[in-house]
Amino acid sequence: MHLRPLDGKLPDERLKIIFDAVAPGLMLCEDYTKQRAHDIPAGGPILSVTDIHGTVETITAANLQRVNETTFILFTSGSTGTSKGIRLLPRGIINYVATKRSKLSLGREVVLQQSALGFDMSLAQAFLALALGGTLVIAPSATRGDPLALGKLMADEGVTFTLGTPTEYLMLIRHGGQDVKAMKSWRNATSGGEVITAQLKASFRSLQQPPILTDCYGPTEISCCATIQTIDIENDGDDSVYISIGPANPNTTIYILDDSGHVVPQGLTSEIYVSGVGVALSYLDDKSNSQKFVPNPFTTAKYIKKVWTTMYRTGDKGLIRANGGLQFVGRMDGDTTVKLRGLRVDLDDVANTMLQEFGDSLEDVVVTVRGDPAFLVAHVVLTRGTSMDASKLQELASTLPLPQYMRPALVIQLEKLPLNRSGNRLAIAALPLPTTSVLSAPLKKVSDRKPMLIEGELRLI
Repeated sequence: MHLRPLDGKLPDERLKIIFDAVAPGLMLCEDYTKQRAHDIPAGGPILSVTDIHGTVETITAANLQRVNETTFILFTSGSTGTSKGIRLLPRGIINYVATKRSKLSLGREVVLQQSALGFDMSLAQAFLALALGGTLVIAPSATRGDPLALGKLMADEGVTFTLGTPTEYLMLIRHGGQDVKAMKSWRNATSGGEVITAQLKASFRSLQQPPILTDCYGPTEISCCATIQTIDIENDGDDSVYISIGPANPNTTIYILDDSGHVVPQGLTSEIYVSGVGVALSYLDDKSNSQKFVPNPFTTAKYIKKVWTTMYRTGDKGLIRANGGLQFVGRMDGDTTVKLRGLRVDLDDVANTMLQEFGDSLEDVVVTVRGDPAFLVAHVVLTRGTSMDASKLQELASTLPLPQYMRPALVIQLEKLPLNRSGNRLAIAALPLPTTSVLSAPLKKVSDRKPMLIEGELRLI
């Protein structure tokens, strides 16, 4: 038996794909989702938990766990292709909870669950509360996208532990109101899924009693995370400080391997592989299993005895630092460095430079490549109370202390940056495009004429 949580915000077509993949033997729902459950045939019985009546009894259940038996199935976002079902084992979640408890001295915490069901963070939130005898505060669906309501919920319930992405934390702290600013119960904030930046550190410093901030690294395929690193929010050093994500967790081994599968010397960059207790069993009926879940040629006697003999290829680039910690560098198949007219441009560097130069006026900046021939576009969100006309916005780019080829040709003002369907990561694909006339204009004309401001309308996806 395995659990597959479902996010009611997913479209019916996506839910049907999941049903077809897992062939559920039983679907649990509530009264308000019962009709929808019947409208999407799942091939098994449907039970509304609202209809269950009777006396609740406390019993001691037998341990039915079996070696290598799937307990949870989570699906990837499918943003780069077909969504994959990931077969997770209970041992990985157990190791994750034990590691978190030990490293952060957790007890019976009051844990906020604001992540969408089906996202691995929701699984981590649930078990960090329930497995340690704590309380799980489940945010209503309408509250999850409302920082002000979420902040009030946290304050009212005395939340002590949170787990979210940097994007979520920035929204919560900036727009959560005085409830968040003055919280005294909030002791631990764990971040994952995105890189921790100076912006995020500054946001936490603005709180009256900042919680301990920790960074976790690891895709869903390795059971929540493979590293945990406490972050010094007072340290605004160079970028390498932000992307050091700590040593491997207990019962976990991290390798940096080259294209031939050989370990690279310490300090050199290559692909990150993860082995150990948390590695998923496989994907559900997916052809990429043999490329992503590979035999571990470095397996120790301990790992062989425990049947931890598989490595997961993360597709991430990294290196091992002198202190043994892992440093995340980017994606193997698509980092933020691009070539523009034969010259290398790091899009994140351009965005960070704009924030450093105009931090009083800009809340967020994202730089992307658009057009053919290609040119840079900066999407910006102004700080509260700031307004700029088109010419002033273009000065943000034209006066940057960067070479001309690294300066955005267009600046597009947004009310807020678009997020993905779960509301926890930036949705690059939803950034508004420049007008057709700009996209079709020759590169020389774009660079010669005065850039124009394009107002964009956004919707959350």
